[in-house]
Amino acid sequence: MKLVFSADAKEYLERKMQNRLTVDLEEIQSPCCVGRLPEIKFTSSVPDKPEDYRSFSASGVEVFISKLLRTSSKVTLSLSGFGPFKKLEIDGIDLIL
Repeated sequence: MKLVFSADAKEYLERKMQNRLTVDLEEIQSPCCVGRLPEIKFTSSVPDKPEDYRSFSASGVEVFISKLLRTSSKVTLSLSGFGPFKKLEIDGIDLIL
């Protein structure tokens, strides 16, 4: 698997002085008949159980991706939003339900 950072995502992480990133699955409870909604969650720390994650290094950033997330051959991290509402986005990950 190839891990790629867009220029703006890399700059964003550098500004925040982040050299670690964990990509995890978070299940949000839904009050209606849907049940749980899977979402991607980013944290800036090493996971509590590293054995449950795949570890990669790219552009000077150590990235841990949950084994519950299915990845394509290329995963791209980019930045979306504007001003104080910027956030990381990830492409190339499918949620396993």
